[in-house]
Amino acid sequence: MAEIIAGIDAEINATEGVTWKELLLPVNRYRVFLVISLQIGVQLTGNTSLAYYAPQVFQTVGAGDSKLLISGFFGIVKVVGCLIFLVFLVERVGRKGALLGGAGFMGTMMLIVAVLTATHPPAPDATHVSPAGAAAITMIYLEAAAYNMSFGPVSWLYQSEIFPNRIRELALAIGTSTQWLFNFVFSQATPHAVDNLGWKTFLMFCIFNYALVVYVWFFIKETKGKSLEDMEAVFGSGYTQATPAQVEAAEHKMAETHNKEISSSHVESSRP
Repeated sequence: MAEIIAGIDAEINATEGVTWKELLLPVNRYRVFLVISLQIGVQLTGNTSLAYYAPQVFQTVGAGDSKLLISGFFGIVKVVGCLIFLVFLVERVGRKGALLGGAGFMGTMMLIVAVLTATHPPAPDATHVSPAGAAAITMIYLEAAAYNMSFGPVSWLYQSEIFPNRIRELALAIGTSTQWLFNFVFSQATPHAVDNLGWKTFLMFCIFNYALVVYVWFFIKETKGKSLEDMEAVFGSGYTQATPAQVEAAEHKMAETHNKEISSSHVESSRP
């Protein structure tokens, strides 16, 4: 318990006097860039847009009158995919591996959906799912599963573990704000894209996902198996908040304070 209290005390001391300007320091700028760009990348995958407008999207690929039922299973696939990733894969494939594989797979699924929808367009008055429509729906399900094994959970995990304690709260605020800002942008743009571009909407998201493969390869640093203290070395800053020395100093300070309180109580009790 003493170590836990000392650790909390060290974190409080580490964040004392923190300002937004510290995010612009050379040791922090690159990580802030990663958080912002990664959260934008989450929206570029297209999965959030598919989730918001699932009935319209499935109607576009030929779901017929079953579009609402198919949209319901779409949500189930996402939950199952995320659960599998968190339980079995998160510490095996790593952050960078998950993002690379996820973006590449999602891009391929989007390409297949675009090709199927372009070559086998559904009839406007169709009430049943065609074979090409069933294949396209399956590809969308697989894309959703891949998203929830990569950009869906990893974006939040990554941004929460790469910053030192001193600025973590500020950085998380930036990342979360970016995510919701571009979530709003894509939620407004997607219905217009589906209405005006049709199958080309899937091709657009395919290109975005393949571009994310390049982004992850060159910019994302692997953090699997690294402690919060190790992140400073990963990003080359050579500076860590709440180091073991700081925790030890906090423990020593807490012990001195405790001893003083005991001495004061003895003095008070010895007085007549």
